[in-house]
Amino acid sequence: MKILEINIYGYGKLENTRITDLQDFQVFYGGNEAGKSTIMSFIHSILFGFPTKQQTELRYEPKNSAKYGGQLTVVFSGRGKAVIERVKGKAAGDVSVMLEDGTYGGEELLQDLLSHIDKYLYQSIFSFNLHRLQNVHSIKSEDLGRFLFSAGAVGSDKLLIAENSLQKEMELLFKPNGKKPIINEKLLKLRDLHSELLKAEQQNGRYSDLINEKETIESRITDLSKENARLQKQINKLEEWKKLYPVVKEQAVIREELKQYENLQFPVDGAERLEHLENKAQEYESRKNSLTARISATASLLEDLSVCTDLLNSESAIVNASESLPLYEQLRQEQNQYKLKLEKLEHEVKALREKLHFTVKEEDLLMLDTSIFMKEKISDAHSTQARLKVKKDDLDRRFNEEKARLESLEQQLKSIKAQLLPDDEVEELKKRVAQSDKQEDLQAGLVDLQERLASRQNAYKQEVGRAAKEKKLFTTQRAAFVALFAALIVVGIWSSQWLLTAVGAIGALFVLISFRKSTVSYRTEDLRAEIEQLREKEKILKDKLAEFAKGEQPFLAGKLEKEMQLREKHHLLHIKWDEQNGQYERIISAFEQWEQDAINHKALLIKIGQDLLLPDHIVLNYLNDAFQLIEKLKIAYRDRQYLIEQYRTASSSLEKIETQIKTLNDKFLKNSHLSIQETALLLRNKVKAELEKRIQYDEKQAKLTELTEELKELETELTATKDEQAKLLNLARAATTEEFRKLAHDSERKEKLSDELDSLSRQLKITTITAEEIAAFLLIEDSDEEMAKQTMRLGETEKEFAALQSQLADVRHEINQLEEGESYANLLHTFALQKAELNEEAKKWAKYTIAKDLLAKTANHFKNDKLPKVLKHAEEFLDFLTERNYIRIVPQQHAQGFLVERSDGILFEANELSQATAEQVYVSLRLALATVLYEKLHFPILIDDSFVNFDHKRTRKILELLQRVEGNQILFFTCHQHLLPSFEAKQVIQLREEDRVHVWQQ
Repeated sequence: MKILEINIYGYGKLENTRITDLQDFQVFYGGNEAGKSTIMSFIHSILFGFPTKQQTELRYEPKNSAKYGGQLTVVFSGRGKAVIERVKGKAAGDVSVMLEDGTYGGEELLQDLLSHIDKYLYQSIFSFNLHRLQNVHSIKSEDLGRFLFSAGAVGSDKLLIAENSLQKEMELLFKPNGKKPIINEKLLKLRDLHSELLKAEQQNGRYSDLINEKETIESRITDLSKENARLQKQINKLEEWKKLYPVVKEQAVIREELKQYENLQFPVDGAERLEHLENKAQEYESRKNSLTARISATASLLEDLSVCTDLLNSESAIVNASESLPLYEQLRQEQNQYKLKLEKLEHEVKALREKLHFTVKEEDLLMLDTSIFMKEKISDAHSTQARLKVKKDDLDRRFNEEKARLESLEQQLKSIKAQLLPDDEVEELKKRVAQSDKQEDLQAGLVDLQERLASRQNAYKQEVGRAAKEKKLFTTQRAAFVALFAALIVVGIWSSQWLLTAVGAIGALFVLISFRKSTVSYRTEDLRAEIEQLREKEKILKDKLAEFAKGEQPFLAGKLEKEMQLREKHHLLHIKWDEQNGQYERIISAFEQWEQDAINHKALLIKIGQDLLLPDHIVLNYLNDAFQLIEKLKIAYRDRQYLIEQYRTASSSLEKIETQIKTLNDKFLKNSHLSIQETALLLRNKVKAELEKRIQYDEKQAKLTELTEELKELETELTATKDEQAKLLNLARAATTEEFRKLAHDSERKEKLSDELDSLSRQLKITTITAEEIAAFLLIEDSDEEMAKQTMRLGETEKEFAALQSQLADVRHEINQLEEGESYANLLHTFALQKAELNEEAKKWAKYTIAKDLLAKTANHFKNDKLPKVLKHAEEFLDFLTERNYIRIVPQQHAQGFLVERSDGILFEANELSQATAEQVYVSLRLALATVLYEKLHFPILIDDSFVNFDHKRTRKILELLQRVEGNQILFFTCHQHLLPSFEAKQVIQLREEDRVHVWQQ
């Protein structure tokens, strides 16, 4: 099946749009909102019907036009061209199909042409889009293998969804140990109903009228219940008040005592703070005396120590010089190694320059572009050159073949043309042969003429006989009429009736004229003249027929027939020659295109050579090798520069170390006979001894400074402590410490009373008695007597309540006895209904179980019978897409999933693959399904920007694979302009957002 033309009457924003001359691989390019998805949906809708309003798919009904639908011109294998038209009508639209042989039909004919494939299966197998491909990433990792297996079976994740859906439905209905599933709940209810039904079977009595008595008793019970609650609440309140009364009295006493401490102001924790300050002041005095003695002793020790400051100032230089000795030895070794490497590298550079065989300055060569982009450019140029050579060989072979066929046809034309007669001779021959055809006409004409002549002669004889009879009859009649009219004339004259005389004269004259005419037969004369003419024509025809008796006509007819056969053969050969010449011209055009490509490629190579400073003969023949030598030489130059810099650095470092150590020797040792190592060792020992002195001096000095600072801080702290002590006395308004301590004792008493008052307040807050109720209870003189009254009343109401409860129980018992008969019938009916509902749910569960089993068997059938063939081709596709990184797709033996084998033999679970590799596996399976499993259904494959997540390398591989697919037309929709160079110009249709009414044509 191949789509040749798309004609959109109105679909979405597209109106009156035609797209013609669709190729086997057709690319639809356009930006967002250009109509790509609309065209893809249009193809689905024309083939399988418009989406209904209940479906989630977009219907693309036009907003500015009443027209909805369009046509597809499609070629079906074995059935020829068909025009499929679908317009707005019933839910899926009205469809008509017209085949090129005149067959006309509707939905049934279309289904027959489509091999009864439905829209879902077509979209699952032959239609790609970004959403379906990205479903690979949205699925859980543990289900990815089963998802790919499902995609391999039916082209999408529907198999996995169906299996999960069936399992979910089964679990909603029944679980072996569950309680919430429907069947589990119904089983529990049925068991309870069965128990109640057994109890109801034991009782089935009568029903009497006790309802009024029951309602009266229930009303009185309600009133008593409220009264009991009120009394009980009152009693509880009185009991709680008895417990609360001591608390209220104690609260009043504490508040009275607190009134004498209202004006007391004392610092928080004042007593503890005063004691703490006094202890600190004593401690500071003791430490002050000790520090003064230690400062005097340390100052006397510092006077006995002296340090060489100049030597110590050079300590870092001496230490650095000493520590640089290992580096000094290392640098000497590195200097020798760099020297050896430089000599070796010079030999390599010389060898590479000799291989390159042309002179380039080192600084120019280092500036040459040897990036990966240039390397890829050279690789592409090398591939193009190889491709051009293969194409030229193919063109040479085809040119020779087509040229030989053309020359053969020309030789045949030349041979036949030599046998042909000139055009004037052929015309003369045609005339002479035409006379042969005329002889037959003359012969037939002569026979016809002779028949007419015989007929006229017979007619003449009959006419002559009839004329003789008429003449005799007219003679008798004339005599009678003449006598009659003569008598009229005589009578008229005799009686002077002139009118009568005139009538007789006129009648006589008429009779005479009529007689004369009857005697001359005009019919006989005409026949005689016609007979004479026919005899003359007969003579002419006989003379002409005599000329054809010589016998030349058969020879001329044969000669003309042979000439016409030669001319027909010449015409057919000329048609073949035109076709062959067209093919020959196309080969020549291809040669010209190849030459242009070769010239362009040569110009590209020369441009690359200019960029690399290479001569043309090297570029045209050894570009790859030259580029590799340039890369190596460039690396060698850079390595040489690096080694020279390292050698110079090592030499400079050695010189610095030697100069530094000699300078220190001259300053502190003044012994020029010492080596570098000896000098460094002596200097370090001398510095070490001086450092020990300096350390002792610094320690004593630091200790003295520390003791002095500590003494100052101690004096400051002592002063602050005394100031704080005075402030504390001032806050309490106390003149002495004794007065301060008395005030502290009063503060403690006040705080204790406040805490007790807070505790009592908290007890009052947690009680249920409100402040108003407390005030009311305080007015009661004897709470015990009040409680006794309320208790007595409660006992009376409880007795009455108990009696009514017993009476109500008896009434209810009688009512229940009477109502049990009807209850039993209701229970029996409910039990039957519940049992029937359980049976229905059990049937549903059984259907889902069978469906899941059938689905598993179907999957196993696909896995065992059809999957190997699909996997073989999918592995070929995957091998190509991943450039042999992944080579096999292996079904798992005991699960619905795949293992993917890498080229090193390692197997990966599907969820272990990268995102892009999983998509490549998915695409390989989809293409294998479309081209192998459904190889008899050569439907177009529709792809809508499904590879945007691939990098440029993977995208190039997938596009190459798609263009290799045979047997299926591919319609590729994309909004990415960088993909267009991958296709030929005739394969691309560019869509623009503003092109709403348009004809797109190759």
